[in-house]
Amino acid sequence: MEQDTGGTPAKKSSRRIIQPGTKLSHSEKEILSLIATEKTTKQIAEELGLSPKTVENHRSNICKRLGITGTSALLKYALKMK
Repeated sequence: MEQDTGGTPAKKSSRRIIQPGTKLSHSEKEILSLIATEKTTKQIAEELGLSPKTVENHRSNICKRLGITGTSALLKYALKMK
């Protein structure tokens, strides 16, 4: 007899693994250019009509793709690419 554990099967993660060195998406490039203007996450979100959480997700993806750790390093990179 099989016993019902009452649980649901574990879901496979739908998140993509982002490898450093991969190209930025259009949205990520747009957000990177706004980071270079030294705007805050909230200001970027308002300008693009996104939630601050979405902007944070894009910032995180940018860092992963570029192999950057930390907000100051991201800002430094964005300013250099300006």
